Amino acid sequence: MITKKEAQDALRAFTWCDGEEFMLAYEKTYEHACRWDGYMKDQFEMMHRKPLDFIVKWDELAATLIVRYIDRYE
Repeated sequence: MITKKEAQDALRAFTWCDGEEFMLAYEKTYEHACRWDGYMKDQFEMMHRKPLDFIVKWDELAATLIVRYIDRYE
């Protein structure tokens, strides 16, 4: 179970994240480059529309985005 603060951090990180930050986090998480194509754009949009679904599908990427956000702003 996640805490209220963890949920707030996730939502703030997803709101803060732009396409460039999303791709940088992807490359850091999976250690390889990726193109911004239709699939990645769909995943980025899912992060904003359905954050819980995004966390379930992309748990490692979501964690990287949250850590990057916290490191910058806290």
